[in-house]
Amino acid sequence: MPKKILVAVTIFAVAFSAIACRGHKYHQPSTAADLAANVLDMAAEALLKDDGGPKWDELDRRLDALFANNTKEGDEAVVILTSFYLGEHEGEEVEENLLSRGPRMIPLVERYLHEEPSSHLNEYPGRVRLKRTTTVGFLQEDLQILRVQAGAHRVANVSVEMPPQRKQTRGCAVKLLHQHKFDFGADLIQRGERYRGTPWLRADIDENGDVKHVELTNPSGIQRLDTEVLREVSKWKYAVRPDCGAIQADIGVVVDWMLPN
Repeated sequence: MPKKILVAVTIFAVAFSAIACRGHKYHQPSTAADLAANVLDMAAEALLKDDGGPKWDELDRRLDALFANNTKEGDEAVVILTSFYLGEHEGEEVEENLLSRGPRMIPLVERYLHEEPSSHLNEYPGRVRLKRTTTVGFLQEDLQILRVQAGAHRVANVSVEMPPQRKQTRGCAVKLLHQHKFDFGADLIQRGERYRGTPWLRADIDENGDVKHVELTNPSGIQRLDTEVLREVSKWKYAVRPDCGAIQADIGVVVDWMLPN
């Protein structure tokens, strides 16, 4: 073979090999960053057109591949994805997979509660990025569920979340004056119970600041916890709001579980 043709063939082969290597890396990423990017690349394309077409099928395929990856890199990639919007169904699948990996995920969840995947957030468009407060909320909830999976059975701390109420003027804003202390006692979690997350309640707060008609809208999965929450919230006292009328409020009782020693 003439020398010039041989050189040309060699250059072509090297170039083709380089392209193939890049393609191999794209389809079979190995680092946590690459594993997450492999999903995010397709999510960014799929979200451009919400038609449930082939790009969404490919997104689901890439997520399934990641979910089957039980390496430490796969673990971290799943947590990285909690900072992004991938679609309602896909986002639920990411959280379910994170929790299914069990207590080994606790250090990663704690890490990403305080550390954002900045390089990914800077690279991808706004349509796939979640607000930081949203991600933190997801991770905080997941952390408590994982702690219970790890054997936590005692409550270390309790806080209250109450989303802003619509159509409230400054003078009619709801303000909690007195909150009874929860008494969850020992043996809170019974055999067969599984903590599913923050218990949420719905209650009517009248003009006098009294709580009426309390109902559990999102059970925690722990019967004694839910019973105590219902009992105590009904005793809470809010500031008087003259001429404001009664208002229906959603109340979340956020439980911080204590890991066993």
